[in-house]
Amino acid sequence: MLQRSLQILIAGALVALLAVVAYAALRLSSPADALEEAEGLHARGQHARAIALLDLAETSAPVREDPALRTRLWRLRYAANTALQNPAGALRDVDKLLRQPEHEDDVDLLLDRIRLLASAGDGARARLAARGFLAEHPGHARGLELAGEACQTLYQPRLRALRERIERELGRADQPDARAALLSWVYRPDGDPQVAHAAAVLRRMFTAEPRLVAAWPAIERETAETRALVQEGLGYFQASLDGDGEPVAAFRAVATALEQSGRTDDLLMACEIQRRRSTHAYVDSVGVTPPFAPLRRAISGRGRTFRPGSTSPNSSSPNPGSNRSPSSTSPNSRAPKRCGSPRARTPAFSG
Repeated sequence: MLQRSLQILIAGALVALLAVVAYAALRLSSPADALEEAEGLHARGQHARAIALLDLAETSAPVREDPALRTRLWRLRYAANTALQNPAGALRDVDKLLRQPEHEDDVDLLLDRIRLLASAGDGARARLAARGFLAEHPGHARGLELAGEACQTLYQPRLRALRERIERELGRADQPDARAALLSWVYRPDGDPQVAHAAAVLRRMFTAEPRLVAAWPAIERETAETRALVQEGLGYFQASLDGDGEPVAAFRAVATALEQSGRTDDLLMACEIQRRRSTHAYVDSVGVTPPFAPLRRAISGRGRTFRPGSTSPNSSSPNPGSNRSPSSTSPNSRAPKRCGSPRARTPAFSG
């Protein structure tokens, strides 16, 4: 009996202590004052302390009963978590805000929800959210860019794992040619003859041994599925570039795809168009991208590269100086009308 009484006494003391701490944290003032203090902490870069104070203030009755205070608190904590690069924490408050009737159609919040889902690694939900947003706001440049990033979150780890598996199966000697064929297969647009050619080259590499023949069907299926995701993402990125604004992430993705698939001439054209159209800081590095692309490929491939149009992985192209994709003159890849035009297009990926 005495022991139980002591336990109750200790528990009561702890509750009283917590109440004192909470009271002191709120500086004996109203939750509105606590929010002002949290705003000051956030402005001074003390984001974690601001979040702790906001978590405490959120439990108070005045905040629970005042929609304006709740909204202010959620927005501030969302900003603090964003500053701490904590997308999961920021996403919780964005979802709370979007559940409020006055914010359910807030375009900025809807866009940031897509971004936060992708940043948190939930590419599937980000992709679904982006599709829903574009259904309501077709042609929205930032929405298209975020849809591409959602697809990117899905296909990048798959492509990395696929490349590692192919290189592990084939061994070191065939790695450069296999990597080049894989990237050409995945990144080049529909209608480009090099897609089928790259697939055939990689298929031939898997006929050398019975174990490779057995491994090929699964690799072929995974590559086709990865390619579908890549092309969907690049389609969104291309559409974003064709719209208004200066979508940096979209251009980086397009430039990467052109470089990885060996379309250096198209990359040069795309970079020049972007350099003339845009004013953001990334433009400064755009001009040096194409000259270094062949060098990077040569270094990664140790001098052995798969050339589009070759009949075997190790053969040379009849015209080694030309790596222009046939698709650049096809309906699937329209060339820009004029480099200086604000409506000039980067080389497209799909028809």
